This record gives sequence, C-alpha cells and structure tokens, in this order.
Amino acid sequence: LEFIFRHSTTLGIRIQRNVQRVALKRKYMSVPLLLGPNEKEYTIQVKLGIFKENEIISCKAEFDHCKTASQETGIPISTISNRAEHKAKTKISSKSTFNNDNVYTISC
Repeated sequence: LEFIFRHSTTLGIRIQRNVQRVALKRKYMSVPLLLGPNEKEYTIQVKLGIFKENEIISCKAEFDHCKTASQETGIPISTISNRAEHKAKTKISSKSTFNNDNVYTISC
C-alpha cells in the first residue's frame, strides 16, 4: 500500500470491491489565486493526502472550485488546478508545521 500511495495520485485504495477501502488521512487548505484580466481573487480548496502521521504525499485542488473559476475567467481547469496545487506546495514547504500537527515533509 505504501508504494501505491507514494507513487500514484490516488487518495484511496479499495482492498475488496465495495467492502473495504484504505485511504490517506486528509487535510484541507485554501489558497488564494488572482485570475483573469481583472485579477479577481478566487479561493481554491486543496486536499492534502497525509501518509502515516506527518508526510504529505498528495495534493489535489478541488475540481468544483477550479471549474467555477474557469467558467468565470476562461482559463482552463487544469491550469487553475496546477497553479493552486503549486501554491499549496510552496506554502507548506515554507512552514515547519501544518495546523500544529507536526507535518514536516512534502513529496507530492
């Protein structure tokens, strides 16, 4: 399971179809992005997958937030998602802890 979590983008694995699922612990953070010609600020929520107790190994921008910003600005969803995820990674990397839970490393 560790290999799959570390080397894929999945946040969860079904062990037996429709019965058991192993999932990463999740935390959420919001990142502001200035988008469009008027640089309107959009808040994009990013879901973080936490492995074991302190390692963030997955970062995923919430699709619906990216979709709303995309519809209003004409910027592709993938571009908005990538920018939000990059900003979240940068924000986390600049801190020694995340929400006082001693999250020290990021490898996503």
